[in-house]
Amino acid sequence: MRRNDLNGKFLPRRVVGLTASALLAACLAGCVDTLPQVQGNVAPAQNASRIAARPGVSPAGATVAFVNLGGAPAQVGARFAVYMSQALGARNISSDEAAKANYLIRGDMSAYATDAGIAVAYVWDVYDSGRRRMQRVEDEIIIKGNAADPWSVVDEKTLATIAGRSADEIAAFLTHTPEAIAAAGRRGEVVATDLAPTGHGGSGAGTLAYSPQR
Repeated sequence: MRRNDLNGKFLPRRVVGLTASALLAACLAGCVDTLPQVQGNVAPAQNASRIAARPGVSPAGATVAFVNLGGAPAQVGARFAVYMSQALGARNISSDEAAKANYLIRGDMSAYATDAGIAVAYVWDVYDSGRRRMQRVEDEIIIKGNAADPWSVVDEKTLATIAGRSADEIAAFLTHTPEAIAAAGRRGEVVATDLAPTGHGGSGAGTLAYSPQR
């Protein structure tokens, strides 16, 4: 399987605009190999609900580092990096070096033919600094049409949609982390205390586990 790697140093602390996108695309050749490989073509959980962001908590209170994106050809990975960087910045997600970030994110994308068209599936696994998996984000998009090379029909709209959905889920997860909750408290924000993520199994993440709906 071909793999594009996102080095843990690919972004400044706050992800914003095209500068961050360029840095992300330029660092597709690096790799952090201390995390388990994400298994591609994982079927999203059925009848699962998306996590709700915790009111009063910004995801910026916890930092992340993207350490790997596997599965997609290099040119698709480079195009996706632009949209993902923009989506992260729009949702106030902060990044740091892999050695310093609160959470490490490893992903995988795959494209394959189905009866309905071309399916583009994606999986993001979120690990804490101790390399324990805390969260899985997974979903797929169906593109009408067919081709001998499924990746050839993956257009800009599809990549932007995947980036937006991924960033939404990652941001929501981060609002439930101890780091983000503590940062909100230091800012004097009113933080909901009775809202907890719900799990649907399969991620090994305890109370922070959930799988997004298709």
